[in-house]
Amino acid sequence: LEGLYPPGSAMKVVTSTAALEEEVVTPETTVTGPKEYKGVRNFESGEFGPIPFATAVKYSVNTAFAQVAEKLGARRLTRYAEAFGFNVDAADGVEIATSSFPFPEGLGDLMWASIGQAQVLATPVQMASVAATVANDGRRMELRIDRASPPSGDRVASRATAAQVTNLMESVVEGGTGSAARVGGLRIAGKTGTAEVDVNGKRMNHAWFIAFAPVEDPRVAVAVVSELGGVGGEVAAPLARQVLINVLPHTE
Repeated sequence: LEGLYPPGSAMKVVTSTAALEEEVVTPETTVTGPKEYKGVRNFESGEFGPIPFATAVKYSVNTAFAQVAEKLGARRLTRYAEAFGFNVDAADGVEIATSSFPFPEGLGDLMWASIGQAQVLATPVQMASVAATVANDGRRMELRIDRASPPSGDRVASRATAAQVTNLMESVVEGGTGSAARVGGLRIAGKTGTAEVDVNGKRMNHAWFIAFAPVEDPRVAVAVVSELGGVGGEVAAPLARQVLINVLPHTE
């Protein structure tokens, strides 16, 4: 509730939703993933040629997202980040740190913010809310501690866009960077994140994974961050997998 971390590529769920809803891309739109694009680089210097946007999500291609963010623009991306709950104080009675998405002042900030770096900071519960919003057909619900409190929420994106993002997130688990979260017989939609931070001059990573399941009837949304834990797909995805295995039987 209180810890704030750069969300890394888990933020691509927000960027993907914005780009699809604004018709900047479709899942089939061809994008490119060079090693470097205007200062943004791919994780471990990976390189991709022309690929569908869906593949850029599946393999979390930073430079493809940088180009999509450039087309989307700072105003639209900020508007969607705020619709997802960034820069928004929690409801009265819920003590949660405010996740922040500062307005990108230049192209570099915009591109890095679109992949959860720059000055973007999020609580784990905020990123669980991002997953839950997609699971909830594009409608974000206000966080509440007491289930007796009346639910309230606002639409972030259309049902059609939420369905597209769900398909993209499911592909991440089925055969992309989040395959370590797979559970036999359970459809899971997820997104990895590996957020780079400097600690005493040394580059280290927070490992993230956000997810919801089952895809066909979502009951649980989860966000895992392993502080300075390493790579999201290797460290956080298996943790989220175990959370889902443990929790889902209690939701039926």
